[in-house]
Amino acid sequence: MVIGDINTAGATATAEQIARSGGRAVAVAVAVEFDLADTQSVQSLVDRTIEEFGGIDGLHNVGADLSEHNLGRDTTILDTEMDVWQRTLDVNLLGYVRTIQAVLPHLLERGGGAIVNTSSGAALGTDPQHVAYGASKAAVNHLTRHVAVNWGKHNIRSNGVMPGLVMGETQERQNDLQLQQAFLMFGKTTRLGNPMTSPRSLLSCSPRKPSGLPVRCGASAAARTSGNDAPTADQAEL
Repeated sequence: MVIGDINTAGATATAEQIARSGGRAVAVAVAVEFDLADTQSVQSLVDRTIEEFGGIDGLHNVGADLSEHNLGRDTTILDTEMDVWQRTLDVNLLGYVRTIQAVLPHLLERGGGAIVNTSSGAALGTDPQHVAYGASKAAVNHLTRHVAVNWGKHNIRSNGVMPGLVMGETQERQNDLQLQQAFLMFGKTTRLGNPMTSPRSLLSCSPRKPSGLPVRCGASAAARTSGNDAPTADQAEL
């Protein structure tokens, strides 16, 4: 597995954890090498994967700009500035477009593969704030179905996972009580997510689902299988 993340230390720690468990992982994580908003950076991640492993079997997209400067200014349609919209869509949506465009031809060449896109429960419109974030994740659901409709017949499984509010490093640090209370009030669960249970939940929710289904998992179905939650979480796993 190759882990790309704008958070170098987090990606490296995850790769080491995978190696200790008997797997083989390479961390490609410095900001200049992997940034979902940078097409060349995405291509470098793909090239490194092929160099290390000889090909690509699947892609897991986990990406969002969760920084206070961006998500912290993402409120309602009347109050959210255009630069927040542009940054949110560039990372959260177009970042996935970049990775899929770079990876899908390789999966087709190998005769198939899997793409898992992490969306969010916010895509369903239950969060009264964060309008740009919710819109970007709703678009990710459509992107997931688009890939399934066009390439499912070529043995490409394309699925989405929609976690609830997961209390990873960023959420713990920001400790936004208003956001937590809003999620518990408007969401369909009685608890907040635990990132320690996310890998199991992700595996149980997505790998064998028919292509094109965005899977609504419980709050424990966290997105961050790379084991970290950076303020600007640009991540992909190959």
